[in-house]
Amino acid sequence: LTPAPTTDGYNRFDYDTDDDDLKKTDDERTSTSVVTQASKNEKNSNDDEKKEAAPKPRGLKSGEYTSFTGVFGVYQQFGGYGEGGRCVSRHNSIDDANRAAADLFEQYCKDRELEVGCEEILAHNPYQAFATIHGQSNTLHVKAQELEIEECQVAELKQILKRDHIELTKKTQSKKKLLAAIKPHIQHKKHLNRYKEIDFGSCELCRDRHPDQYQEYQAEKARDPAVVRGKLISNMYRKTLFDAIKESEVKAQYGLTDDDLEKAVAAQELHFQKRSCFGNYYRRYERGDIIRYYKKMQKLKKETETELEEKTESKRKSETPDDGERASEVAEPMTKKRKLNNVK
Repeated sequence: LTPAPTTDGYNRFDYDTDDDDLKKTDDERTSTSVVTQASKNEKNSNDDEKKEAAPKPRGLKSGEYTSFTGVFGVYQQFGGYGEGGRCVSRHNSIDDANRAAADLFEQYCKDRELEVGCEEILAHNPYQAFATIHGQSNTLHVKAQELEIEECQVAELKQILKRDHIELTKKTQSKKKLLAAIKPHIQHKKHLNRYKEIDFGSCELCRDRHPDQYQEYQAEKARDPAVVRGKLISNMYRKTLFDAIKESEVKAQYGLTDDDLEKAVAAQELHFQKRSCFGNYYRRYERGDIIRYYKKMQKLKKETETELEEKTESKRKSETPDDGERASEVAEPMTKKRKLNNVK
């Protein structure tokens, strides 16, 4: 028995007959087939009733567009574990591509007497083999998968346009223009597969087909505080700075914190740019903006301290009585005492 490739990429053994089936007579087989067919029909009718009774989700059923290009290639890679490799053949169905990949894998292993991997590895990647060449271990990968839209040829792109009923004009003859015409439709199908009928964030077709709703979406997005803050910060970004100073130096020399710098950028006080060093990102600022902002912060700090001192002093004076009030408080009980003595 030889393994037969299937649509899920795994090999399965096909058994045409069974031992019990060989022992049955023609009448038994006929009666069994009739009963089986009747039970299948009954099951299908019950399934149809359930589907009609079940509420239909908005949009299309998830996974309806399982194929976007409809062109499947057999990829071959020797060495490494990436998904890249050279496309050796192209097919119109995943079954044909899987069959061609299995044949190529088998022939390649026979010609070079490669050691095929164990069952667990084959279950993970059905077309994988190992060999030692020049003292180094290498891995052979042969896989079938759908081509990316950029890998398709001009003739294949035209077929995709016709299949999806996209108008093909004389101007859309180059590969660049064909890709520009197809990509929005693929993006539209992807969000339909996610039960999302309209997606203004990533779909150009939805923006063109629903202009009024898109304007409302833009207006609502413009009122979002996070979006407003992001626009303010992006306005202060500069590709080049004349006298740059690193963020760490700003913190060490001027004592400004991350919160202070973030607020200053959002307040349109500081220009900045981003740099990376060994994968670590940091900011640089214009030195003149930092000095100006530091002086402004110091001035505000002094004004705040002065105002606080004045409020404290005024509160202390209001709570502490002056000399005249103290004398009147002392004289008042004395007069009351004299009046009492006179009454006696």
